[in-house]
Amino acid sequence: MARLRVVALLLWVASAPAQTPAQSPAGPVFEAGDPAALTCRIVAQKPGEDGKLLLTVEVNNRGALAAEPLVFELEQPQGKGQPPRVETFARAQLPHAARHGRPAPAGGKQSYLVPLVAAKKGAWSARVTAASFGRDLAVAEPAFRFGKPEQVQRTSLAGTFPVTQVAIGNPLASDVDVLMQVTFQQPKDCVELVGVRLPAGSTLAVVIATRPGREVFLDPLMASPGCAIRATAFEVVDWCLCGTVAADAGITLLRDAYEAWYRWPGAPGAVAGDFAYRVRMKQSGNADGYDDLVVRGRFTLAADGDVDVEILDGKGANASFLLREALSHVRRPDFAELTAQNRLVPVAANRVALIGPGWHLIRSGHGGHRTGGVDKSEEHPDLEVRDGRIVGDGLGTTSRTSWESKVLHGALVVTRRVSADRDLRFHYAMVDGRIVPSAASEVVTAGGKLFQAGELELSNWKFGDVLPIAARVPSGAGAEALRAIWDSAYRLPTGPIEVTAKFDVATGNDGVWRGRKKFGGNITMRGIGRNLRASDIRLEGTFAREDEVQLGAMLRDRLLMWYGVDFNDRQSFDEQFAGATIHAADAEGVFPVDGGAWDRVLTSGGKVRGMRGRGGSSVMRYTYGKVGAREVVVRIDIDHGGERTPAAQRWSAATVLTMVAVGDHVLPGKIVFERAFGRDWEPETITFRELAVRR
Repeated sequence: MARLRVVALLLWVASAPAQTPAQSPAGPVFEAGDPAALTCRIVAQKPGEDGKLLLTVEVNNRGALAAEPLVFELEQPQGKGQPPRVETFARAQLPHAARHGRPAPAGGKQSYLVPLVAAKKGAWSARVTAASFGRDLAVAEPAFRFGKPEQVQRTSLAGTFPVTQVAIGNPLASDVDVLMQVTFQQPKDCVELVGVRLPAGSTLAVVIATRPGREVFLDPLMASPGCAIRATAFEVVDWCLCGTVAADAGITLLRDAYEAWYRWPGAPGAVAGDFAYRVRMKQSGNADGYDDLVVRGRFTLAADGDVDVEILDGKGANASFLLREALSHVRRPDFAELTAQNRLVPVAANRVALIGPGWHLIRSGHGGHRTGGVDKSEEHPDLEVRDGRIVGDGLGTTSRTSWESKVLHGALVVTRRVSADRDLRFHYAMVDGRIVPSAASEVVTAGGKLFQAGELELSNWKFGDVLPIAARVPSGAGAEALRAIWDSAYRLPTGPIEVTAKFDVATGNDGVWRGRKKFGGNITMRGIGRNLRASDIRLEGTFAREDEVQLGAMLRDRLLMWYGVDFNDRQSFDEQFAGATIHAADAEGVFPVDGGAWDRVLTSGGKVRGMRGRGGSSVMRYTYGKVGAREVVVRIDIDHGGERTPAAQRWSAATVLTMVAVGDHVLPGKIVFERAFGRDWEPETITFRELAVRR
């Protein structure tokens, strides 16, 4: 690893501008890459002061692109029954878009220093969780220009102290993050890893007013000392340049994923409905006390996005926040409006910051936030994109919120958003041609203990000043033939029925069940499947309120998983293929489709046997069985991943149904999910007993 050492007696050298490091004339070329291609090995562990540990991590790049590691995750096993200790280290500050300088070359290795705080030597392992990928990423060691370190006076609430200031010149035409091993004499003799960002082509007077803690990068605008600081020597050990991104890079990255996410079409006027909200809230001043509250009322969502709540029954609980969360997923700006109101700036290879009012009905308050007079993308909320979907959001390096989505009525809806201390889940129904949130739940923890757990139920939707959504009738030579096959199969009841049952759930290895291997209770559903309008779940036994909320939400989630794929509960033909062109079937009974979510419909013997996702991204296959005189689908197999997906990321899942006759209807008496989220995902079973239907 190259070194540049500057001692205390070194005088300022007004050197000539450094030559441009050797690289391609066009500069670095960034491409998509996978951190899984990078393997790590700890080759050295050096104890430091105050329980610190400095690791040397060797990164082996097995990929075809050069890789610039940006974030490391370190893990060390703990005692028996204890979870491993996990630490992260960001080798470069945000933004992480177009970063380069010291990559691990394609097929080669590179070593990096990684500091840990309050850590001990031992069996550490490491992996790269974020990196830039591309070609011509390497930049030869820049000739940083150091001035003579000097002591200056700085004042804080603790007093006035002498601290070290050193001028550092950056010869590059790019901002660059520099990591240095700094030798301190005060407050004690030690060597610490210190980082700083140097602006392009200029000299920065860096004030070192503290020793680094968990965050090694200094904020050059902050100089509040707690004691006297003297740094005498600086040794550059790492550098990472901030590359240039195209002006429309954020738009390009976010557009498809944002547009794939369902939103109400057009510009709806006022929307109204009824709500019921049950919540358990921690009592103020009582460490173990909670209040259980129920409120009911009406809500309105104005055309300008304002939400108003009128409570008709109950008091003391505020449903508006959870209501806004639920409404935001369907009532938000289209992409053209989003880009008109916000600047979309990449903050990482797969994260786009929204500098402006954002997308949510609850405004973030970051629209005008600045530090040092500059709008910094890392100081604004961002959306994270992967595989054509939005998979998370966050702000800078703070805790991330992960998203889960599912396809419902041919559209992608968000079913869960979870962070370290908040778990939100959403359920949906179809009303007047629009997908609407029918229920939402929230569990909030603080210090590992429940702070609040609530359930919101929405019903009686009314869309004011909005015409019914215009039907886009499917066309093409095969449309009527496929329509006849589509409509001839059994379909679950679509009317306003009420279904009651006892249920039993047997869980597998998915952690969402909060350690419960099985549980049961009673369920009442107004409507069923995609026509479910409301549900009431009562668990048998005694549960903590947060467990009760989460288990109920997860049961609703699994029901959505079922009816989202069950051909027995399919959309109408016109809804499923709205605006699509359906070509005549070939000799094997396959109908090609243009302009729809599915590009192939497989038929034989007068039945739909399966569908292929656009571009072959997935294939869904149906198996039929008889219940009395009716033929119904009893198994749905889904092949995830198309030909372009790496073999390791492809797998087959199945939903197996035991259908039973209930009066005039055939309903699921048992639902078994197999490998729903991967090969190692263990089966889960929902069994309904004493099913009854009444209108």
